[in-house]
Amino acid sequence: MFQAPLGKNKNPQNTLSKIADFSVFMRLCEYRKKIARWPAITSQGTLTLAVNPTNGDVINIGTKTYLFQTTLTNSDGNILIGSTLAQTQQNIVDAINLTSLNSGPGVQYALSMIEHPQVSAALTWVGNTLVITSKIGGIVGNSIATTKTFTSGSNFFDASTLGTTRAGVDEQDGDSVLYPIDLPNTDGSYGLTRQGIWNYFSQYWYEGSLYDENFLSTLNPVAPNTFRKSVILNHFSRRYLNVRSITPKIYTQNKIMATIPSPFTANGSNNVIKGIQVDASRVAWLYTQAGGTTGLFLVIASTDANGVLTFGTPVIVDADNNGLNEAADMILVNTDKILLSYRQSAATSFAATRVATLSGTGITMNTLVQVTNVALVRSSLAKIGIDKALLVWENGTQHSYQVVTITGTVPSYGAATTITGSPTCPILIANGTDKAQCFYSKSSECRTVTLSVSGTAVSTGVELTMQKGGIGGSIYHAATQVATDKFIWLWSGYDTGNNGDTRNAAFITVSGTTSAVTQNTSLGNRQNNGNQEVIRDNIFTITPGSDYFFILCQGSGACGKKITVDTVANTLTFGSGNPYSGTTSGGFWRTFFHSDRDFDNYNFNQRYVQCGTKMFALFNNTSYGSFFHYCSSDQITLQVYNKDDLFTSVTMNYCFLAEPKFINMPINENVGYLKIKNGSSYTLDFTIARTYVEIE
Repeated sequence: MFQAPLGKNKNPQNTLSKIADFSVFMRLCEYRKKIARWPAITSQGTLTLAVNPTNGDVINIGTKTYLFQTTLTNSDGNILIGSTLAQTQQNIVDAINLTSLNSGPGVQYALSMIEHPQVSAALTWVGNTLVITSKIGGIVGNSIATTKTFTSGSNFFDASTLGTTRAGVDEQDGDSVLYPIDLPNTDGSYGLTRQGIWNYFSQYWYEGSLYDENFLSTLNPVAPNTFRKSVILNHFSRRYLNVRSITPKIYTQNKIMATIPSPFTANGSNNVIKGIQVDASRVAWLYTQAGGTTGLFLVIASTDANGVLTFGTPVIVDADNNGLNEAADMILVNTDKILLSYRQSAATSFAATRVATLSGTGITMNTLVQVTNVALVRSSLAKIGIDKALLVWENGTQHSYQVVTITGTVPSYGAATTITGSPTCPILIANGTDKAQCFYSKSSECRTVTLSVSGTAVSTGVELTMQKGGIGGSIYHAATQVATDKFIWLWSGYDTGNNGDTRNAAFITVSGTTSAVTQNTSLGNRQNNGNQEVIRDNIFTITPGSDYFFILCQGSGACGKKITVDTVANTLTFGSGNPYSGTTSGGFWRTFFHSDRDFDNYNFNQRYVQCGTKMFALFNNTSYGSFFHYCSSDQITLQVYNKDDLFTSVTMNYCFLAEPKFINMPINENVGYLKIKNGSSYTLDFTIARTYVEIE
C-alpha cells in the first residue's frame, strides 16, 4: 500500500494563520511538496519455516547472520531453537526487530543481539511464512541478500535477495505529484492561488463547493503503456467527494528557443502579423519592427525533426510600421514563392504587392507593384491557383476584389469588383480553384459573401448576414474551410440582434454563389469584455474535415478549445461553459502559455503556425521563435485509476494540450490518489494542469 501523506492531520488552519515570516512559509511549502510525493516502495521477501531448525542452521539477511542454537550463547545473531516450531518462529521475529514477545534478550535470542539495520520482520507469521521488508524504500532493497543453510529442505527463502514478494521501486521523478498550492517565487511575488497567499488560509472553501485548482507537478517523460501517479492532498481537513474532471497537459517535446539574427531588434512594439507553412520543414513569418531598422519584415525558419528552428536573415518588405498592420497579408502561391500585400510607405500611401522568392531560408524580395494609389487600410489574400491569388483590399469606404496573376515574379491585376457601404475587416478563405469566401463586417453586422473568378474577372454572390454586431478588426475573427463549399467562422464579439444573444460562431455552406448559415452557436468565451479574443489564422487542423482547435488570446495568456465539425449535418460543437470559471470546465484547455507553464507574456500580437506535426510560435518583443507542442490527429487513451483500481478510460486527441475530460471519480476520503496510464505509442511529457474537485 502507498503511504497516505498528511491526509489524517487535524485542521492546521490556526497554525498556518499565525505564520508571519515568508521564509517559514516557503519552508512549509517545500515540506508539503516532499511529503506529498508518491513514496518509494520497499522490497519484500518471504521466509518459509515449516519444521524446527537443526542446531547450527544459519540464515543470512543482508549484513547480518543468524545462527540457530539448542543452547543459547551470548553472541550477536544467535537465536534459540524453541521447544515448538511456533516458539522458534516468534524468536526469529523478535530477534530481527529486537522485540520481546516472550522472555526477550538472553532467552529468545542473545543478550548482545542488535536490531537488524536493514530490514524488519512482520509481527506475525501467516501459516509458516514470514514477510521480511526492507527499511529503506527503493530498488536498493532488491539487493539485500537472503540466503540460508538449513538441514531441512522445508525451510527456505523465496529468492536469494529481497524483491520477489514485492519489488522495491524508487520515488521517481517521473511520478507526477499533485499538491494543492501554486508555489510562490523566491521573492514572494506569486501567491498560492488567484486569491493570494493569506486568503488561502481563511475560510475560502465552502461546504459543497466545486472548485478548480492548478495542481502543479513535475513534468517528466512517460513511456508508452506506463503510469503516472498523483496525490491530491486534503484542504484544512475537508474531505474530497470526487474528482470531477482532469485537464492533462501532454507534450512530446518542451519549448526550444531559436534566435532571429540581425537586423531583428527586440522591441515591445513589434507585432507578428502572420505565420504560414512553406513546406514540411519551413515556416514564414511576417512581422513589423519598431526598433532598429523599422518596417515590415519577412523571415524564414527551417526546422529539423526535433523541432529546432534555424532562422534565415530577415528581409525588409517596406518601411511602413503602423501598429498591428492589418493592411499586410501573405500566402504561398507556388513552391518557394510568397505573395505579399501591404500598404506601401511613400509620400502618398497606396496598396502594393511583392513577390518573395525563397531558397532555403534565404529570401529575394522582388520589386513592388502598385495595386492602386488609394491608401490601403486592410488587405487579405487567398490562393486560387498556381501563381494566382484573389486579393481584397479596404480603403475605408469599400472592399475591392482583384485577381493577382504572377508571371515569373511580377504580379499583375485584373479589374476590381467592389462591395460598397463601408465594409471592414475582410478575411479571405480559398474554396478550391477560382472560388473564395470573404468574411467581414458591414453596417454593424457580421457578413459573408462568395467570390467567383473567371480568368481575371471577379463576381460576387449575395451578401449574407451571419450575426448582428460589429467585428472590430480583422484580427478579432477567424475562419477556415472544412470541406468544399463549407466553412466555420468564429468571432470575438457576440450577436447583438437578439437581446444580447451570445452566439459568436457559425457554420456556413455555399451553393454556387449563394451562402447560407446552417448553424449559429456560442464558442463559450466570456463575451465582449475585451479580454478574450479569437485571432485571425488561429484555427488549426487536428483531423481534416472533422476535428479542429482554436486559440483564444488575452493580454497575458491564452487558452484553447476543440471544435468538432459534422460536415453531413453542417454543424460545429464546443464544450459548454466559460473559460476560467470556478464552477464548470467549459471545455477549454486551461493552461496559459506563459510563466512556468510555457511562454512568457503571450498577447494579441503574436502568432502560431502549424507546420506538419509541429506547432510554432513567434513573439513580438523578444528575439526568438519557438517550437512548442506536437499537433496530431493521433489519439491517446488515458486510463484513470483510483488508487490502484482502474476507474475509467478516456480517449482524446492531443495537440498542444489535451482537452478537459469529465471523470466523476468518487474519493470520499482525506487524500485522493490518481494513476494515469499513457495508452499511446509515443513517449509523452505529461502533467495534470488542472483538476476539478468537489469537497464537503
